[in-house]
Amino acid sequence: MIQINSIDEARKNEAWLRAKYLDEKLSIIEIARELSRSCRAIYTWFHKLGIPTRTRGEAFKCLYAREPWRNPQFGKPHTEEWKKQMRDRFLGANSPSWKGGESKGSNGYVYKRLADSKRVLKHRIIVEEILGRKLVDKEVVHHINGNPSDNRKENLKIFSSNKDHLGFHAKTRLERLSP
Repeated sequence: MIQINSIDEARKNEAWLRAKYLDEKLSIIEIARELSRSCRAIYTWFHKLGIPTRTRGEAFKCLYAREPWRNPQFGKPHTEEWKKQMRDRFLGANSPSWKGGESKGSNGYVYKRLADSKRVLKHRIIVEEILGRKLVDKEVVHHINGNPSDNRKENLKIFSSNKDHLGFHAKTRLERLSP
């Protein structure tokens, strides 16, 4: 059995450390046990010797390659039905981070997530409910007070096209500028 008690001894045995870690794919914990040293000491030696350490994911891959029974998914083939159940378990309202399906975009508009996972502007949904019909794609909903997150019914106005909407803005701009 090899004994390494200092960084100088680690430098002399760098090839052994590299072989154990990189070739045999032992973990830092396993090397520490073999040398009766702390994991922190082994990690420090690796750092000083320039031996690249694994990410957590890579470490688990190495462990599961050597000892597959440690993998929680070992020996469990998943049916498509089971995969769908797991996927649906945390979708939409079942998700722990569910906020009612509403989110605010960086542009200030409020979006609503529908059952089919589409994101739709909430003010368009509100106007559709008021009108009792779906909006045509070219119809534009305008926020009267200019606040895109204020979706009160009395703050929303509909234009038949973007041309009409831009004309409205041009007219109000002229009114503001004229004495």
